[in-house]
Amino acid sequence: MDTSVLQTLRYKLQKRLKRINTADFQIFHSIVVQTFIFLAENPVVRGILDDLERRVPTAAKDSEQLFAGNLLTGENELEHIALCYALLKRTVAGGGDTEIDLGHRFGNCSKHQEAAECFTDLFIEPLFDYIDEQIDDRRTVLGLLQKYKHHVEWFRRNDLRAKFEADTQKGEKNLALDLYAYLHDQGLDFSIEPTSISGEADLISAQTGTDRLVADGYFLE
Repeated sequence: MDTSVLQTLRYKLQKRLKRINTADFQIFHSIVVQTFIFLAENPVVRGILDDLERRVPTAAKDSEQLFAGNLLTGENELEHIALCYALLKRTVAGGGDTEIDLGHRFGNCSKHQEAAECFTDLFIEPLFDYIDEQIDDRRTVLGLLQKYKHHVEWFRRNDLRAKFEADTQKGEKNLALDLYAYLHDQGLDFSIEPTSISGEADLISAQTGTDRLVADGYFLE
């Protein structure tokens, strides 16, 4: 993927983490909610977080102990990060100043501002560090493909079906070109084969390393 796209995403993440670190405790919950919305709506970050939940499916249930004020850590770093994310989701959904209350409990803080800082140190910063570490080509492309899949399912299924049925001989190629145009607009660098026969890839990304995206367009009923 275009490195400038990844750099821009990292800048946006750093900017939002700074807002959390400098937020007054009176608006801390609102800033956390705004940050969570950004994480949920960004296709790259969304792909990373969806993958995290799949890798640690018990985190959502276990985070209820944290939400109740009982300190709990995972058996390894990945489990701890998953707990951080699950707890963040829970506090955002719960409303109020739950983050401040948990900061008081876990940090033994007497002041609200210190409690907000404690919650950030324990749960928000580790999650942001994990996201930053996971921003690479493979997970970025996964997030973009998931976003495209949802976009088609929600808004364009009938249009693309009609495009396929209008010229079935070139139907799969036309659908593939729609996907490739989307990936190009998102900043993914790749090359497209000028002609393609069965069994050959239509698209090969310009990613580095062993996890390059190799794609071939096809139609599913």
